[in-house]
Amino acid sequence: MKNKTVIIMANGQNTRWGGENKCLVPINSEPLICRTIRQIREYGIEPYVATSVKEIKENVDCKIIDVGFTQSAEE
Repeated sequence: MKNKTVIIMANGQNTRWGGENKCLVPINSEPLICRTIRQIREYGIEPYVATSVKEIKENVDCKIIDVGFTQSAEE
């Protein structure tokens, strides 16, 4: 079987959640982004997270694709 990779896009500005980062919202005491990474790994797939958000980069245990910018809601 060929190696498979998943890229999780996580670079929003949280404007629709009142500033709270959706990726870090706990689901059963586990941040959503960490839960997603864990579940992807259960299928033997290596996840990458595409983000420039510092809080996400500090809270995940996988490879990061630093996109280097965060697009504003007005753009």
